Amino acid sequence: MEKKQGERFVLNGEIYICTEGSSCFDCDLLGNRCWRYIETTGNCVGLYRKDNTDVIFKRV
Repeated sequence: MEKKQGERFVLNGEIYICTEGSSCFDCDLLGNRCWRYIETTGNCVGLYRKDNTDVIFKRV
């Protein structure tokens, strides 16, 4: 399910927020093999998102 900008969610016991961003290096899921969580987070690439915006996921 695609996370909306500003949406908070729990993943592996940690709280994350979906926020606008285009650099994978700024995303806190990058080191965790982010592709494994695509069913939980939805796609981060704007081309594949309903809102056409690139997003990253930051730990809160």
